[in-house]
Amino acid sequence: MTKCQMQLFIKIIICSFVVSVVADTGKVYLFSEVKGIVYLNGEPVPNAKVVRSYEYNSLEHEETVTDASGAFYFPPLHGKSLSSILPIELVVAQSMVVSFNGKDYKIWSNTKRSKAHNSELGGSPLILKCDLVDELKIHREFGSILRTNCSW
Repeated sequence: MTKCQMQLFIKIIICSFVVSVVADTGKVYLFSEVKGIVYLNGEPVPNAKVVRSYEYNSLEHEETVTDASGAFYFPPLHGKSLSSILPIELVVAQSMVVSFNGKDYKIWSNTKRSKAHNSELGGSPLILKCDLVDELKIHREFGSILRTNCSW
């Protein structure tokens, strides 16, 4: 390899690194990955609609349906925020609602204030067990006020 080819090769590597760093700048988790099971009086709830909503720049939502064992899944949601590079607070309103037999049950209400994955539960993954008959409880130990009837 000639000196000129080596210099070109080094420039390509440096440019690739800079592009990958810039592409990740400002990346935040708006809502971490969620795995859950929905119960009603301790029995799994199949075919219930689960809606996950979040509000950051605008109100967005997505939905899924529980399987035969009451299980549901949402992948992590990413976004961009200046809070990653400037000293400003990230604030993302989060909500999950289960619709079953013509009734809506709120199972999650939170304000996410950290860009980190799984920061909703202080670093623990969101693997939830939610019984629709349980009342929402307030949890303050994760840096915001979380209202949920789920356990983890």
